[in-house]
Parts: sequence; C-alpha cells; structure tokens
Amino acid sequence: MIFRSLVVAGALLALAFSSVSLGAAQQSKTVATISSADYRVVLLAAKTSGGASPTARVSVSSYVRRGQGWSPMRTTKLPETYFWKVVTAAHAVCQLRFATAAKPSLTVSLLETPSIGCGHSERVSLSE
Repeated sequence: MIFRSLVVAGALLALAFSSVSLGAAQQSKTVATISSADYRVVLLAAKTSGGASPTARVSVSSYVRRGQGWSPMRTTKLPETYFWKVVTAAHAVCQLRFATAAKPSLTVSLLETPSIGCGHSERVSLSE
C-alpha cells in the first residue's frame, strides 16, 4: 500500500512539474529568424511581467554553420524592455539586417508601440 501511494504521489508530482514547464514555455515566443549561408539568428521574446500591459525582454541567439548543422555561438539580450503584446505581434520587426563582411553583425530595430514607432537600432556582434 505504501509503494502504491509513493507511485501515485510521484505521478502527481511529475504532472505538477510538467504543467509548470508548459506554463513557462508559453512565456516566450520567437519574434523573428534570419539566415544566411553561414549564420542564423533567432530573436526570442520572454515575458517579464503580467497584467494588462505585460513587458518582455528580447534576446538575440546566433548560430554558425558547422557541416550540415548549426552550432550556437552566443546569446545577447537587447538593452530595452518591450511591451509583450507589441513585440510578439505580426509587424514588430522594423529592421533586421545581416552584415557578414569583416566583422559579422546583425542590426535589429523593433517596434516600441504603434504610436511611438520603431525603437533605436541595435547592432549585435555575431563573432565568437
């Protein structure tokens, strides 16, 4: 009887942890991806607050082609805080551009709000 109780308790605990991780997974969203022959970049918004006007931080994860796949290089957080509903909407990306010459970099500008418009352009190094 004790063994059965432990199994049931373990199953309930696993279910609780899986629902927590599912809730956390819903707290981030891919904003954009861009690829070239040698580089791939993913912009990911992570919700940082709740309420009527939730906010988000955006990270830029870069990858380099190695053989047939992609290897992670670095992840950089953009310095600004964005509104979650704005940055995860369809027209959130104002500018997303590679420069792959001497020093590979990405220039990104995201929508602050529909009334304010686009935010400052941020340049992110893609070098290892």
